[in-house]
Amino acid sequence: MKILDKIKANLQLFWHSIFRGMAAADTVIKAPVGSDKSVEIVQQVNGGGVFSDMLQEKETQRVVEMRDKYYRVYKEADNWDASHITIISEDESGVTFGNIDSVKKKTKLDFMKHPPVCNPENLPLRTIQDNKQIQKQNNLISGYNVVFDPDLLSNGLTDYETTLTIERDGITPRFFIEKYAKKMVVRENNGRAFVDLYLPSQASQFGKIDAILVSNLHQMFKERTKKSDITDIISFQWYSDKAWNSPDVCLFKYDDVKFIGMNLFDGSFVLTFDCNVVNDGTDLTEKFKTKELDNKYAEEAPKQEAIDIFTLMRHEKKKEGKNQKEVDVNNLNNTTLKIS
Repeated sequence: MKILDKIKANLQLFWHSIFRGMAAADTVIKAPVGSDKSVEIVQQVNGGGVFSDMLQEKETQRVVEMRDKYYRVYKEADNWDASHITIISEDESGVTFGNIDSVKKKTKLDFMKHPPVCNPENLPLRTIQDNKQIQKQNNLISGYNVVFDPDLLSNGLTDYETTLTIERDGITPRFFIEKYAKKMVVRENNGRAFVDLYLPSQASQFGKIDAILVSNLHQMFKERTKKSDITDIISFQWYSDKAWNSPDVCLFKYDDVKFIGMNLFDGSFVLTFDCNVVNDGTDLTEKFKTKELDNKYAEEAPKQEAIDIFTLMRHEKKKEGKNQKEVDVNNLNNTTLKIS
């Protein structure tokens, strides 16, 4: 009898436990995702490959080679003239180009062409670099705030960076001329260099701040002023970007800056500075070159880039001609699987 009673007790415990377990499981299944009562399997989905390493800030071998490859392709592309290529069509399947046969390699004559510059001493030209504007913020978000920000008035409402960087001796000038300079011209001068900054001689249609700057420049030119907070500078620095007589990503730096005068040339004020040469176009990409990539190019090794599942899915969709939206590998989130 004791054995039968024990079996009966175990059956009753099992019977009640199974329904309690089912009720608990039902609570977990029906619980909202992220709540204390839910159970989740979370799997981080990423595209994998070299770009995944970059996002995780891992300097793996493939990242090192990708960086080297990017700089090599970037510089080699500048040796070719592709200005006559046109876009015929663009859709989900890709872009169709026209006049592909018009691509040709640039000659020495192509590289020696440059716009007219002010050079009364007829000195050898070292380089000519456009001073490009690099936007810092989205105008749609902060554009209206910038206009009414009094802290930016002294800078001329210039919410952007420029190719040219100027170092000063702790002073805040009335105008940051690097924000208004159109280009920099470097002329060789017996081991030193003349750095010419080209600034507008006429104000823009809606610019109040640059109108004041132009007025000051006219006054400096008329009075032949040699001392001004505008020209009180310690050093110039920039990195070449589609410059004349220089590859891209090269460092130009000049210190011991002395303002020697200004000229009016081709609708621009030309401010000339006598400088010491610190970096005369130092190629910054050389330190990133790898022997591994040299060998791959020499052996014409095939590319062995990893293909992730999303790339394969897009490839299959294109083959089948389906008009489905591609998976955006740059906008991947956590995948949550509920237990059922």
